[in-house]
Amino acid sequence: MADTRTINREDNIFATLASKGKPIKALMGQNFSGISEVIKTICSYTDDFRGLAQLNIRNQSQGWSINMLLRIDTKPQPQLQTEPEPPHDGLQYRFAF
Repeated sequence: MADTRTINREDNIFATLASKGKPIKALMGQNFSGISEVIKTICSYTDDFRGLAQLNIRNQSQGWSINMLLRIDTKPQPQLQTEPEPPHDGLQYRFAF
């Protein structure tokens, strides 16, 4: 059976992230486009937490809630700074000797 839970931008959403029964972060608001955006938003506030957490999302406007387990791992690393590409003319590179 397909999950028919949807989130509309005007829905009142409450989300709580907890680990071992202790709250890590809670948020409430509107203007979420879907469940994945709620997950992304609440996980962005987890600071240095790593491990398993339980997420409860409640859509007050539509009258449903969902619980799920999340494995929160490392944060995305900033992109590495690469050396600038040497100047080139058309298809040929120019290297200084």
